[in-house]
This record gives sequence, C-alpha cells and structure tokens, in this order.
Amino acid sequence: MRILAFVLISALSFSAVAQKQVTSVPDWYKNPPKMEVEKVYGVGKGLSTKMSFADQKAMLSAKENIAFQINPPKKVKKHYKIFFWRKNEPITQETTQTTEQTLTTLKNIEIVEKVYIQRKGGYEVYVLLVIERIN
Repeated sequence: MRILAFVLISALSFSAVAQKQVTSVPDWYKNPPKMEVEKVYGVGKGLSTKMSFADQKAMLSAKENIAFQINPPKKVKKHYKIFFWRKNEPITQETTQTTEQTLTTLKNIEIVEKVYIQRKGGYEVYVLLVIERIN
C-alpha cells in the first residue's frame, strides 16, 4: 500500500513539471501573446539545477507577469531610522527603500504551453499561462 501511494504521489509530482523538451527558447516566450479583452497571457522562465525548482520559478514568474498586467505595480517607499550607541555617543542611521508591489488574486489559471531545455548546469523551464479577465 505504501509503495502504491509513493508511486501515485511521484506520478502526480512529475506530471506537474514541464515534460516537453526543446532545444531553443520558444517563440511564444520571445513574443508573448498580447492581452485580449477577455484573456490575459503571461510568460515565465525558471532556471535551476533541479527541474522541479525551475518549473516553480517559471510558474511564479508567469503569474507575476499576469498580475502586473491586471493591476500594475505601485512604488512603495519605506523610510527607516535606526538609533544606537557607539562609544557612549548616540548614532542615527537613516535609509529609504523603494519597492514595487501589486496585490492581485489570480484564479483559474491555465497552462497553455510548458517546455524545458536541458543545459550542462541544469534546466530552463518556459511557461505560457492564460487567465480569463473578470470585469
């Protein structure tokens, strides 16, 4: 029973990663489809020595691509002040950090294409996702 469960889990895990091997970067990654009235496309690329990690990075990158199209990122500026003592003298350090962030919930994402290239150092995974726009 344990062996059957392991085989089933392994099969499910393997089916989630890219299974089509190619020798060059796909055209749909170089020139991704444009956003349509009803659909938003996103492409992503992931690099790793392990295919599953490269796959996860590609998926995350493509989802971020879609999220930024739906809800463009806003610059968030944070200002920090640090107070401490050095040789009985008060010291103040100030720094400002600017980041871009977006808050978007993505549901019903579909994988249109997912391929991988095997290199000496590991794997490159490319993915094309699509999501229907909800107005």
